[in-house]
Amino acid sequence: MRGLKVALILIAGLMAPLEAVAQQDALPVQVASVIRMPIFDRVEALGTTVANEQAAITSSVTEKIREILFDDGQLIKKGAVLVRLNSDEERATLQAAEAVFAERKSAFERAQKLGDRQFTAAAIIEERKALMEEAAANVAAARSRLADRTIRAPFDGIIGLRNISVGDLIEPGDEITELTDISVLKLDFTIPAVYLASIRPGLEISGKTAAFGDQAFEGKVASLATTVDPVTRTIVGRAIVPNPDRLLRPGLLMTVSLELNPRNALMIPEEAVIPLGRDAFVFAVEAGEPPVARRTSIVIGRRFNGMVEVLDGLQEGDRVITRGTIQVKDGRPLEIQASAPGSSSPAHQGAEG
Repeated sequence: MRGLKVALILIAGLMAPLEAVAQQDALPVQVASVIRMPIFDRVEALGTTVANEQAAITSSVTEKIREILFDDGQLIKKGAVLVRLNSDEERATLQAAEAVFAERKSAFERAQKLGDRQFTAAAIIEERKALMEEAAANVAAARSRLADRTIRAPFDGIIGLRNISVGDLIEPGDEITELTDISVLKLDFTIPAVYLASIRPGLEISGKTAAFGDQAFEGKVASLATTVDPVTRTIVGRAIVPNPDRLLRPGLLMTVSLELNPRNALMIPEEAVIPLGRDAFVFAVEAGEPPVARRTSIVIGRRFNGMVEVLDGLQEGDRVITRGTIQVKDGRPLEIQASAPGSSSPAHQGAEG
C-alpha cells in the first residue's frame, strides 16, 4: 500500500510540469477578422484640358472697322455685338430694296383686286406676284449683307486678346479675337487599352495640375475614342470637368485618377499575409478550446492602405493571425490577446496595382 502511494506521488509530480508546458504551448497572438468592404482600382493617366467651345472671330467681308464693343478677357453672351463694320452702302441698298418691294407689293395687291372683279387677266396677276417675290428676295439679300457688317458672339464665352483697331481694313480670314467657352472643360487623357472593359461614360474622375497644387477637379467620363493606338496600345478618353470659377484653362497638363472596377471585396490586413514564392498563405484561427492555427493558402488581389484583397481561400468573418506569425505552426494552440474587426480605414478605398 505504501508503494502505491509513492507511485501516485511520483506520477502527480511528473504531470504537473507537463500541464505547465501545455499552458506555455498556447502561443499569444493578435488576430483580425476578414471583412467585406467596397473598393475600386485606382488608375492614373495624363491628360490635357480642351475648351468646351473655341472659335476664331473673323469677318466674312472686306470692310473698315467702325466700332469695337468688347474688352480683352470680357465675359460675353451669345449674340452680343463684338464689332461693327462700315455699313453705309449696305443700309442704302436695303432702303432702296425695301422701297421697290413696297411698290411691287402694292401693284400686286391692286392686280389681285381687279382680278377678283375679272377686270384683269390672270397672267398679269402672276407677273405682278413674281415681281413682288423678286423684290422680297432682294430685301432679304440686302439685309444679309448688312448683317455681315455686324459681328456677333456665336456662343457664351470669354473674349481673348484683341488683334484689331478702329479704322483697320479687315478681310475675310483675318482674326479679330478668339472666343472660348471654359465654363466646362474637356479633359482628354490616354489610358492603357487593358482597362477598356472598365471605362464607361459616367465614370467619375479626379484631376490635378501643377498650377493649382493639390486642388482636385472632379469630372465624369463622357466618351472614348473609337480606335486603340496600335503602337502604344492605349486609347484616348474624354472627360467633362465643370469649371464654374474658370480657374482651369485649355492646354493644361493634368494627372487624372480614375476609379475602375468598383466592387465589394474581402479584405484582411497586409501583415497577415505570408508570401511563398508566387503564392501566399495566412494562418487562420480554427475555433476550439483552445483555438488552433491552420495554415491556409489564399489568392490575393489588390493592395492598398495596409489592406489586401482576398480573391479565394477565406470567407467573411474568418479570423487570421496578424501578430506573432513568426512562431506559428500549423495546428499550434493559440492564446488570442487582441482581436480587431479588420481595418480602421475608410470604407471606400482605391486599390493599388
